[in-house]
Amino acid sequence: MSTSAISGVSGAETQQASYDKFSDLELKDFISLLVTELQNQDPTQPMENSEIMQQISQISSIQSTETLNTTMEAVILGENLSTASNLINRQVTGLSDDSELVTGEVTRVAIADGSIKIYLSGEDGTEVAVDLSNVSEVLPAE
Repeated sequence: MSTSAISGVSGAETQQASYDKFSDLELKDFISLLVTELQNQDPTQPMENSEIMQQISQISSIQSTETLNTTMEAVILGENLSTASNLINRQVTGLSDDSELVTGEVTRVAIADGSIKIYLSGEDGTEVAVDLSNVSEVLPAE
């Protein structure tokens, strides 16, 4: 791997870390900041109406983005559940939750901790959980 690729990864990690600090802020935090700003403004030089409208518009945009993100997460979860349910009674190979490569027939599908889990039946009758994102191979139906 080249040095530039390593520094590129490092920069991406730094950018992600700084973004995560702001992801905890909610709409009420921004409204609280706006109200505090209005309460503490200089009475001789009050904030312009256009500035207030711009900030309100930004708050509205943040709320719309949050709503869109929630909707998209629900759509993706539904699509993944549909994809996983199509694997029932098929032979699948993937990495188990115990980090072992396993192969078995998919017996059921469930949502656990916000992710899709497929359950493979082992030769001894036990079930092994595999995250849908860890499926590496799907064999053709017999």
